[in-house]
Amino acid sequence: IVEKHRDARACHDALVAAGIPAVYTGDTDVFASSAAEDWLCLLEAFDQPHRSGLVRAAAATMFFGETAETLADGGEALTDRVANTLREWADHARERGIAAVFEAARLSGMARRVLGRQGGERHMTDLAHVSQLLHETAHRERYHLPALRDWLRTQMKDRGGPAERNRRLDSDAAAV
Repeated sequence: IVEKHRDARACHDALVAAGIPAVYTGDTDVFASSAAEDWLCLLEAFDQPHRSGLVRAAAATMFFGETAETLADGGEALTDRVANTLREWADHARERGIAAVFEAARLSGMARRVLGRQGGERHMTDLAHVSQLLHETAHRERYHLPALRDWLRTQMKDRGGPAERNRRLDSDAAAV
């Protein structure tokens, strides 16, 4: 519709304000998304599932969906349960790759929970996209979990780069 990113964003915002379904992916970087932050938090907790601070931070991601209130109410029992899940998922990652972690999270209710939130399709698309990039990088570079965590951290600091970093459409529904 337009030639410049700033015009595209303004056009997108105007269309949405007018009630017209519209999507914009132009200059958005999936590594700048909250999904990338949640993946980094999860990978950090995989490395040290005995540290309750990291476990509780991972529990507050989209993967687990805990809130400050549920974390406070759940106490040590909740922390222990999440730590056990983290150990299990880290084993999945070591044995079958990051894609297995994403699938395990989906099966544990992540998809239902995330899609039930406002902007849920966007979040699920970003989670899947980062998952795919992590999985491909792990296989291509033969990275284990700590190296993959460091790679993701570097990607999040860098801005710009290959087109694969651009966020994908969150829905294939009819939209401008």
